[in-house]
This record gives sequence, structure tokens and C-alpha cells, in this order.
Amino acid sequence: MKYEQPSFISLILLAFLVLKSSALSGDELQPLLTRAREYYSRRENMEALENAIKTCEEALKIAGNTPEADKKVMASIYVELSKYYFKLGEHHIKVNKSEVFFKGVEYAGLALSLDPENAGGYYWKAANLGRWGETNRLGFLARRSEFEDALKEVIAQDRSYDYWGADRTLAAYYTPRALFWGDRKKAIEHIEMAVKEEPKYLWNLMIQA
Repeated sequence: MKYEQPSFISLILLAFLVLKSSALSGDELQPLLTRAREYYSRRENMEALENAIKTCEEALKIAGNTPEADKKVMASIYVELSKYYFKLGEHHIKVNKSEVFFKGVEYAGLALSLDPENAGGYYWKAANLGRWGETNRLGFLARRSEFEDALKEVIAQDRSYDYWGADRTLAAYYTPRALFWGDRKKAIEHIEMAVKEEPKYLWNLMIQA
């Protein structure tokens, strides 16, 4: 059978359909992300936070199905999911909290695999790792340098992220809690930086106290 080259008009129509599909995906994506953030703003309600997670997961499917999936957009959605899982484990889950935090670690890792310069990916990876480590001490010891390196990356890339969150987290981390552990000097240096830059942010003041 003789193979016929596609006509110029056919190619134009194909390109139009691809671009139209991409545009429709983009049109669907932004309202979903806006809705997810609206749910997240009511995160003290567990159902609202779970809806934020479901909406982000839906947005992720749409973002991944575009003809030219934007890695930075997908990374930003993974960061949102990592943050939402952290808040879920922090405020609502009473049993198997470590599984929730570890899911947050995994989402942050996926974000960084797509966008290694995403400060939020490093921050929420460290935040989830820290909480996960509270019930997995040996596991955390094996990944402690990973935790510290992630926070140092946040400081290098966007130190003001989450109200100077990397400094606040490192201050809490270095605060002496038992014999032979902690570094009071480092803890004070980091929290003084956070309070200097964000003096009205409650969590900075609590860690300082």
C-alpha cells in the first residue's frame, strides 16, 4: 500500500487540536489550584484540608496530561501537596502520623526531581522529615544530614520562605534538649535572624522564647 504524506492542511489541523487541548488543560488547571488554596485557607477543618489535597491531586493529573508538561508547574503542585500533608499530620491525624509525614517527604522529593531550585520543595521536605523522625529516631539519624542540607538549600535560595522558616526550624533543631545534644549558639543565631526579619510572626517568637 502506498504511503501518503499528510497534507499541509492536516498538519495545521493537528497542531490546532494539540494547542487547543493544551489551552483547555491550562484553563482547567488554574481554577483547581485556586480552589485548593481556598480549601487550605480553612485547614483547621480536616475535611477542608482533605479537599485541598484531593483538588491538588486532580490538578496534578491535568498538568501531567498536557502535551508539554511544565515541570515547574508540576513541581509547585507537588510542593503544595507536601505542605498539605504536613499540616494534616501536624493538626489532624492522631494514628500513624509518621505515614502522613513520610508521604509529605515523598511529594517534596518529586517536586525537587522536577525543579531542583524550588525552595519550597526543600523546606517542606525538611519539615516532614523532622516530624517523621520524631517517631522514627533511627530512621531520622540516617537522614539527619539530608534534613540539614535541605534547610541550608532554603537559606541559600530563598531565606525568607515561610517567614524565615528554615532559620526557625534550625533554631528548634539546635535547641539543647538532652545531654550531649544541641548547639545553643547556633539556635540563638538562627532564631534571632528569623525574629529580626519577621518580628510579628508567632512561631518565630515561640521558638525564641
